[in-house]
Amino acid sequence: MPSGLDYPQTEDGMVQAIRDREEWAEQNPQARPEGAREPGSEGAEQPADAAATAEKPAEEAAAADAAGKPAAEAAPIPEALDAAFNADPALKAALDANPAARDLVMDMGRKYEAARPVLELIPTRADAEFVTTHANTMLDLRHNALLGIENPEARQGFLTGLKNQFVETDAKGQPVLDAKGQPVLGKDYDTCLRIPMATEMVTSVVAEMDATIGELQQKLKGYYPSEAEKNADQKRLDDLTDDREAAGWFGELLKMRAGGGEEKLPPLPADATPEQRKTQERLERQQAELTKQREAQGKGNQTAAVQRFEGEMRVGWQTAVGKQIDDYLAAAKERGEVISDYHLNEKWIDPKTNQAQNVPRLAVTILNDFDNTVMGITRERNEIQRLERLGPAGRQLREANAVRLRTTYLQSIIQKHIKAIQDGIRQSQKAEEARREKIGKVARVEPQSAATAGPQPNLTEAQIQEKALALVQKDPKWASADESERRMMLMTARTTVVYG
Repeated sequence: MPSGLDYPQTEDGMVQAIRDREEWAEQNPQARPEGAREPGSEGAEQPADAAATAEKPAEEAAAADAAGKPAAEAAPIPEALDAAFNADPALKAALDANPAARDLVMDMGRKYEAARPVLELIPTRADAEFVTTHANTMLDLRHNALLGIENPEARQGFLTGLKNQFVETDAKGQPVLDAKGQPVLGKDYDTCLRIPMATEMVTSVVAEMDATIGELQQKLKGYYPSEAEKNADQKRLDDLTDDREAAGWFGELLKMRAGGGEEKLPPLPADATPEQRKTQERLERQQAELTKQREAQGKGNQTAAVQRFEGEMRVGWQTAVGKQIDDYLAAAKERGEVISDYHLNEKWIDPKTNQAQNVPRLAVTILNDFDNTVMGITRERNEIQRLERLGPAGRQLREANAVRLRTTYLQSIIQKHIKAIQDGIRQSQKAEEARREKIGKVARVEPQSAATAGPQPNLTEAQIQEKALALVQKDPKWASADESERRMMLMTARTTVVYG
């Protein structure tokens, strides 16, 4: 049978390959693969031996089939798994004692090793669904395009499928319908497909007309056996010239539609006056300025749409991170972990304005750490940027990737920051205990006035924080201190405010 690899990898080559394979199959029916049937032979009577075989119980057939086939050779154990077993004799002995569990672990290891190359290309189910959907779409388009060379119905299927790629969809991926219930096509359908295809076709037709017109003009300069033949060519040239003018006008109209511009000003006659020329120049400048403004407006609208979409994605990203932080803190409180209200309620200070914002500082710190961690990993950064380039069409993939990133990295980052807070509280408590112990060892001095230093229980949490912040901002080290240093400085200042 002819191989498709023996033909040019073009549309004509593929069509010819299909025809030759079908013709070869008709001429060589004896070469039909074993088990294949002629079209329409599904109801044909089965041979006696086949019917007898069909009457055998399923168990006997399965046993006979298993007995007649050699046992498949098991794939080798992945090197990493084999090394792990050999390095732990107790684990290996436990698995050897439980063959079922051992075979299950081995089978999972082999399957993972076999799937590793695929997972490197398509790491998530969302990616696989995206690739499969678009691959099937492209295969359907390609198939209908080849069939459409001779089949008008397939040709219409190709055009419909291509047109469907430009249908607007809502947030749920469903087609947006107009008032008549018809799918709404995006603006890129005209600008990127319909008009460019029509323009290319008209340009090709005009080029063929120009070539034919040139040939006729050259022929008319020569000798004709009769006047009638010359008149026929002359009429053909006149008709073709008229058609060429109409096609050229239509081509210019398409170019104007594609560019979103307006009709050009008509050219001035050769004997135009100076006043007319000045007016023409002024109108041309105005028209050029208007075209420039429209182009800038179009780009601005497109930029604004992209900014709106990216803003929505960023808000979704931040909201999901904030919810995971809240869930972790709620679970920590249920476990009895101590996290001061001061750290939970402390407002984030915008470094640009040095003003407190209505956002917890802890949440902003964790969010920034999460962003920096993810973008600092080359593999993750490349994947994020790849999905961003998809624009609104990649919304679902970006959301699925964000879930994966939070599952993989965010939990440990939250734990790190909570632990740092708890460690800081412990250090502060130890420092306060040491200070009090030191004060207790100093000889007591009778107070000389009512201004003896001591705790100030009447201060509210907000007042303590305000006074502590005022103290640390006077320290020259505050401006250059990092996050952890500022936290320790604030703790020390709060102790000073409360105890003097």
